[in-house]
Amino acid sequence: MKHLQVLLLLGLLLMATNCFAVIAPSSMIISGSNDPLVNGTYTNAGIIVNGKMSWIKGDYVLRWSDAIMGLSWNIEKPSTAAVYYGNWADTAVPEETGWNCTSQAANPCTPPVVTTTPLPDMLTVSGCAETQVAGVYTRTLNHEGWPRYENGSLQLRRGLNIISSPAWVIENDSATTRYYFNNRSEVRVPDLDWYQGPDGTPSTLPVVTEQPLPENLIVSGTVDSFLNGTYARGLNYSGYPQYVKGNYEIRHGWIMMTSVWNIENNGIGAQYYTHSDIGTDVPETGWELGPNGGSPPSPPVVTETQLPDQYKVSGAGFAAVNGLYTRTVNSNSHTGLVYEKEAIYFLRAGTVPVMNFGYEITNSGGDSYYYVVSNSLLIPSTDWALDFLGTSYPPPPFVVPYNFPWPMFLPPITNKTTP
Repeated sequence: MKHLQVLLLLGLLLMATNCFAVIAPSSMIISGSNDPLVNGTYTNAGIIVNGKMSWIKGDYVLRWSDAIMGLSWNIEKPSTAAVYYGNWADTAVPEETGWNCTSQAANPCTPPVVTTTPLPDMLTVSGCAETQVAGVYTRTLNHEGWPRYENGSLQLRRGLNIISSPAWVIENDSATTRYYFNNRSEVRVPDLDWYQGPDGTPSTLPVVTEQPLPENLIVSGTVDSFLNGTYARGLNYSGYPQYVKGNYEIRHGWIMMTSVWNIENNGIGAQYYTHSDIGTDVPETGWELGPNGGSPPSPPVVTETQLPDQYKVSGAGFAAVNGLYTRTVNSNSHTGLVYEKEAIYFLRAGTVPVMNFGYEITNSGGDSYYYVVSNSLLIPSTDWALDFLGTSYPPPPFVVPYNFPWPMFLPPITNKTTP
């Protein structure tokens, strides 16, 4: 029985150790305080203090200690017995917000935020009708223990909104003009779900992103050719980005009580394609046929930059597949991209033999000669392999865009979503 008890105790200790390894991040980032030496990245020290992990940055330590009024999370400098900030939340890892200054913190008191990943240094507010609010906001010292971003006299920070409760607000600090607010309480500034404040008119709501959103999007490859072309960024619609080409829009909508992206003609109530991966970025691939989409189904590809109209295949052991391939209507597969040569051979997206997404060179009967594993919208030039028919015709081909800038000089084009 004693041996059983010892084994059970060892098992519990191992479980506790494994759980600790899961919940203890490798680093913690302290930022936004008025103590520049305290800010920075703290590395997991592998040392447990009072039952909790600790993190170290040079002479500074983030740990669960009894340095001030009982056990709390503290940011300290043990060599000088200095304690700068404390947080009494009894959690497995330090809380992001809710920190308090001690008498040894820099004056004026500016509590830090503590995160496992860096907060952005800049944010972009865009698409709202209050054009003076739009622009780039730069991170500065925290405000009441939360991140703060500034754009001149404009501030993006935590404050009191129109119902006198804490919220993210976009306001003019000098004129106390409050344009928009957001009730979400995470430490990162919310990108969506903004509301009109008392001074925000009219009610075209902003989006807030870490990177500027594209000014144009290109729709291509759908059998509904009137949808293909360049869509320009317009004012946001329903709090989401909107892109417009004449009577056609890419914008937020609803289908069967589900929030989606739509490619539509709102004037006649026609929805051509939809995508349920709703957010600030319009998805590149994975679009589904809407009630008014064309036949055969040919979901669009939506990109920031133009895709090649032709690819040149060369060097393949089966000489018949070499030559120029011209883009045609998208398929339902993977990225949807299809290029053809004389309606006999096809360079197209598909599921390749290793059960991954990629591209293949096939004939009109669907027999495959060569393939490459890739999730990019720029078809790879190298790393092609021999497929079923290609085993008799080595070597594999070299594939490059034709009359198009070499891919290394282009911005990367990769799927934002996996359909």
